[in-house]
Amino acid sequence: MLRCPPFLVRIYKRLVLSVGLVVLSAAFAPGSRAQSVPTDLMDMNLADLMSMKVDRRSPDADAELSWVDPSRFHLAYRYVRFTFDGYRDGTDNVSDDDLIGPPNGVTYPILQDKIVQQAHTFAAAYDITRRASAHLMIPYIRQMTEHHGIAGGPDFGKFTIESDGIGDISLIGSFRALDIDRHSLVANAGLSFPSGSITKKGDTPMPGKRNQLPYTMQLGSGSYDVILSAGYQGSSASLGSTKVAMLGSIGWGAQILGKIRTGKNDRGYRLGHRLLISTWLSAQPFTWLEPFLKLDTQIWGRIRGNDDDFPGPTFPTPVADPDNFGGEKLALTGGVTLRPPKLPEGRFYQALSRQAVTIEYGQPVYESLNGPQPRERWRLSIDWSIGF
Repeated sequence: MLRCPPFLVRIYKRLVLSVGLVVLSAAFAPGSRAQSVPTDLMDMNLADLMSMKVDRRSPDADAELSWVDPSRFHLAYRYVRFTFDGYRDGTDNVSDDDLIGPPNGVTYPILQDKIVQQAHTFAAAYDITRRASAHLMIPYIRQMTEHHGIAGGPDFGKFTIESDGIGDISLIGSFRALDIDRHSLVANAGLSFPSGSITKKGDTPMPGKRNQLPYTMQLGSGSYDVILSAGYQGSSASLGSTKVAMLGSIGWGAQILGKIRTGKNDRGYRLGHRLLISTWLSAQPFTWLEPFLKLDTQIWGRIRGNDDDFPGPTFPTPVADPDNFGGEKLALTGGVTLRPPKLPEGRFYQALSRQAVTIEYGQPVYESLNGPQPRERWRLSIDWSIGF
């Protein structure tokens, strides 16, 4: 009888446990999320893209590097997709039959059937010192929304609207306040600039072909937004247990991020302030494989004021009512980070070795919404990063 070599048994056990982490994240994540304006997609990106690490160089290393040394630069790209359908008010689902009808503050002549939001975010980081870095993030946002309604005649019984373009650009500074053997603490502060359009127009049941689109179709906040965050992460080669040791090194961390709107925009409204809190746990059975679980909490407020083209008190669709925004939600995400295995010596191979790809999938486990709001079904993101 053939006997499997011990090293193959160890590899098999590590792979099974690692894949199990990812499977569990999907298996225990039922539910739905709330609608979001496209600019909020950037909030999902900020914490992850800012995790591009400042290199742990020696105290004298900065003096040895020129300001244009390639090792000071990091690049990243992230793709995010959100899909929404159905409605929720508070913690209860609401049927379309309860919402469709003449505009009276309770019913609406137009409803969204499906919303798909996508963001392509390009990020660059520069290490100013071994503890401080600067981050620039530029998003390209695309949204597609399917509708059905009882207004506008047969041409608008069912119709689709799309919008796309550059979103709000962010510039953020990071400082590693604590950096010891297995623990680090990072503080971040920055500003989001109103580069995303808030005047996107489309063909709707309203008279004319170029009508102002509601909040969920606009690409920016229209205001300068302050971004503040802090994050902690730790790691351990082993927690002392034989069972846990099969997972290799263990990582854990938490991050809190707030976005503060500084005032109303040129259209007469202000998006709600936002607070995000994330905690995560990862395992690294091999240098090239790191599965993880992440728990995200989000709290955000209603829109203050009204878009000039949607003054109320009744609205043609729920997403045009500023009171139908904000709430609380808790989401569970599972994913995996892949890195190249050990490569030969040389600058080219060193650049390859500092790349990473992360794939993650998430769904909510709890939400309480200021509704009725379109609810999110799932979220997918793919990240690629490189340090030179």
